[in-house]
Amino acid sequence: MKYSLCPKILIAFLIVTALAVSIRLFFALDNWFQGNSTEIEAYSFAVIFPAVLIVALSFMDKTKTKEGLLMRFGTMIQLLLIISLPKFSLYLALGLPVVFLVVELFVTRVPKIITTPIERIIVR
Repeated sequence: MKYSLCPKILIAFLIVTALAVSIRLFFALDNWFQGNSTEIEAYSFAVIFPAVLIVALSFMDKTKTKEGLLMRFGTMIQLLLIISLPKFSLYLALGLPVVFLVVELFVTRVPKIITTPIERIIVR
């Protein structure tokens, strides 16, 4: 059996990502018009690169395990946080391995009564 993300969750996540990218572009252009060009210069690496990674992760093939799909979803959430929280983006990027640890603990240590409803929402 192969697993994929729930289509409703995926569409909502991509819409939120597009909204975050648009808001960051608005603020970067606003700062650029005020004479501060640092945000617009960093936009490609701080926003476009994570957004491309989110799109690539969202359109990957189905996985063989739920754990792999949860790790993919956790990475997508972490990349969205990197886009949304520019002041903490370095810390979030360096903390990416924590996502894999959290998913591993979620799958192995959290009781099934908690994990099953969450997996049902995310995994299809």
